[in-house]
Amino acid sequence: MKRPKVSIENYDQVYSYFEQYRQPVRTTKLAYAVMDRVFHPTVLLAPGVDQELDDFRQNDTRQFMVFNHLSNKVDQFVAASIVRRIVPEDVGRTRVIAKDSVFNDPRYPRSFAEAMGTIPAFRTVDHGDKVPSQLVQRAATRLGECVNYLLTDGQNIASYQEGTNNKGERDPHTIGDIKPGIWHLTHQTVADGTPLALTFIGSSYGWTHDTLNPRDAISVVGNSVPITEDLSIDDLVAITSEGLQSAVTAAANARYISER
Repeated sequence: MKRPKVSIENYDQVYSYFEQYRQPVRTTKLAYAVMDRVFHPTVLLAPGVDQELDDFRQNDTRQFMVFNHLSNKVDQFVAASIVRRIVPEDVGRTRVIAKDSVFNDPRYPRSFAEAMGTIPAFRTVDHGDKVPSQLVQRAATRLGECVNYLLTDGQNIASYQEGTNNKGERDPHTIGDIKPGIWHLTHQTVADGTPLALTFIGSSYGWTHDTLNPRDAISVVGNSVPITEDLSIDDLVAITSEGLQSAVTAAANARYISER
């Protein structure tokens, strides 16, 4: 399929393209290795996580990884390093939902964004005052269909469910509100019978917004929670909020201990 322009007006072709696109595994592994060498976060696993990850591989359970969002520039690169550490066999089949402007960033060619596994999200905060709200909603629905297609196809998803990065409006170790879109992104996959679990990954870049250093990241992979079809939107939002905050708090505690 010809590579379409990434724009909200073109959302249907965009998501059809990313459903069919497959990462060039050798290139992706090289890119992830470079990110790991540059950022090299300290990655800690909560008790039992090793066994959970082994069980996911044996049971063919997909992972919907939820990261806290500290930086507008490098979070995806730190996430790539973490994924490479905890599930190296999944490098090349883990896709990352990110705002669509990533594909227009002059610092990186589009081919790099695609190789990293990026899927564009057309967010209300970016487009709500520029196009009809119905168009934003249709694009969001189509994103959910794309995510379901990829999960069912055996790929994992990584995302930032706070919706936007922490701009210094709160303590770096306090997460923002979890958006209800997580239910819409996962429900159909579970309803179709595909085993799916939430994996919470919390990171600390430092104690204050002014001193955040992503090259000094400490990240904690928390215990995963299986997603079941009976979970309501409120249930899933609450589970995600609790799980992600717990992982972030654990990362902050690990930083405190390392700096004593």
